[in-house]
Amino acid sequence: MNNEFPLVYIVILNWNNWWDTLECVSTLEETNYPNFKILIVDNGSSNDSVERLRSARPQLPILIGDTNVGFAQGNNLGIRWVMERDADYVFLLNNDTVVDSRAIDELTKVAESDGSIGVVSPKIFYYSSPETFWFVKAKVNLKTGLVGYHQGKNQKDRGQFDREGDIERASGCAMMVKRKVVEEIGLFDANYFCYLEEVDWCIRCREAGFRITYVPQAKVWHKVASSRGGEKSAEIIYYCVRNTLYLVTKFLPFEDEFRENFRKIVIIFLHLLMVLRLRIKLNAGIKEVFYGVKDFHRGRLGKRR
Repeated sequence: MNNEFPLVYIVILNWNNWWDTLECVSTLEETNYPNFKILIVDNGSSNDSVERLRSARPQLPILIGDTNVGFAQGNNLGIRWVMERDADYVFLLNNDTVVDSRAIDELTKVAESDGSIGVVSPKIFYYSSPETFWFVKAKVNLKTGLVGYHQGKNQKDRGQFDREGDIERASGCAMMVKRKVVEEIGLFDANYFCYLEEVDWCIRCREAGFRITYVPQAKVWHKVASSRGGEKSAEIIYYCVRNTLYLVTKFLPFEDEFRENFRKIVIIFLHLLMVLRLRIKLNAGIKEVFYGVKDFHRGRLGKRR
């Protein structure tokens, strides 16, 4: 490790939308942090993404997958690759983000300040509304299944979240992880395919004794679910309800059948509210909730079949 400037390897997962990836890379190239490298993982794009990326940034390494193996497994490929190349930190970054030039430096400074800090998380705004929060922090309530709600979401930044401190989980949109965390707890659980795999990772991180710290000085802007048609895509509901059921039973199984069934009812209700809140077409949203619950009970995890 370079004691003054540890090596930060940025892993960016691309799936078809190469234009977002190039905009993300362009902002990273303006960073003031002197010791970083970028890896692009193409997750089985069906268009000319790889050719476009190679043409625009021939100096960047690109791992090429044959098929879309999902957010979890796609990032796992990248994490393994950068760990083999002596990364001190792995910065997982959605390709539909842009990054403030000081973000990597601010995240690294906080992470280096205390050996117990395992993950650092920036202040994340909407790309389309640059002063409006998308993610600051979130609670993880395994008893109720309320694990996805973002505190402060849709609020304007008026300094109300300017205090650095520990949080229960980070967002997979932008999270920097110390090498020793990966060495100790391993990779993402590929059963999720996409959505909530970072919640699982953060739970394991805290169980291993590491802290997750919010760094408000570091800023990122997110286009939100651009690879899946936006935040209002009905398919998101399927993965969220199925994966929430998987997450809570993995980490907090109830022996009492009544409590287990009541929690499932709460989770279903919360996701039906999500359908209404996101203004997803009601029939489509209800079907996705139904199929998500059904596939969980059948043990159908990973990529939807």
